[in-house]
Amino acid sequence: HVVAVWNKEEGKLYIYVDGDEKATLNVSGNFREPDSNSRYYVVGGDPAGSSATDAWPGTITFARIYDAPLTADQVSTLYSNLKK
Repeated sequence: HVVAVWNKEEGKLYIYVDGDEKATLNVSGNFREPDSNSRYYVVGGDPAGSSATDAWPGTITFARIYDAPLTADQVSTLYSNLKK
C-alpha cells in the first residue's frame, strides 16, 4: 500500500508505505491536465503525448486523487481501513 502526497504550498512530496512515511522530497511546479493527445497515466515517469518515458512498469489496482493534501494521520487511517 503506497500513498504519495504532494503538498504544493509546502513544496514537498511525501511517500508512505503501509501507513508509515518513508521519504520526503522537495518538489516544485504545478499540476497540469494532460494534453488532448496524451494516452498514458504515468507513475514516476514523463508522459509525452503519445508516448511515455521512465514509467513504472507495474499494475495499479486502485487510485484516488484528492483536492487537498492528506495528513500523516489520514494516510495511516487509509491503511488501517484497508487492512480491515
